[in-house]
Amino acid sequence: MIKEVNIMKKLILVFMLLIVSLILLGCTEEQKVDSAVKKTIPSQPVQPVQNNEGQRIVVNDNINSNNQEKNTEGSSGSIVKTVGSDSVQPNVKDFEVHGKNFEYDIKEIRVKKGDTVRIKFTSDIGFHDWVVNEFNARTEKVRDGGTTSTEFIADKTGEFEYYCSVGSHKSQGMIGKIIVED
Repeated sequence: MIKEVNIMKKLILVFMLLIVSLILLGCTEEQKVDSAVKKTIPSQPVQPVQNNEGQRIVVNDNINSNNQEKNTEGSSGSIVKTVGSDSVQPNVKDFEVHGKNFEYDIKEIRVKKGDTVRIKFTSDIGFHDWVVNEFNARTEKVRDGGTTSTEFIADKTGEFEYYCSVGSHKSQGMIGKIIVED
């Protein structure tokens, strides 16, 4: 009986080590991504704001023709600050998104249909990426401090989920939404 208990303890220990190994593998696994999806983008200032729930959200919409910054009401009553410039590159929206285990710092992104969206993604902690299936957009997977980017045209309206495709990060809550308006 004691021998069976010792065997059972060893099996449980091995099982626990296997689970921990799989979790760590999900945060450190590297995959090669087609270099065509990696693009370098120039940095432009984007001012994140916090909504009523303390989440950082950003909308990068062009400054109007009077060079005035526009503020709009976002979903859930959050204030969304918009920045940009019509004279530089109209209809190009730049966003800086940071990821850590298991969340993005920006939970919601708003753009207009037809906008070119450029995402500059930095993994602050862990091994992550940024993916939105409906626009066939994804960044490379990067480690701590790594930065990568992707660009796509928001050619359909609606709400679309973006997420981290590493391991089970998506199911652990590493998601956000991009809202494309007419």
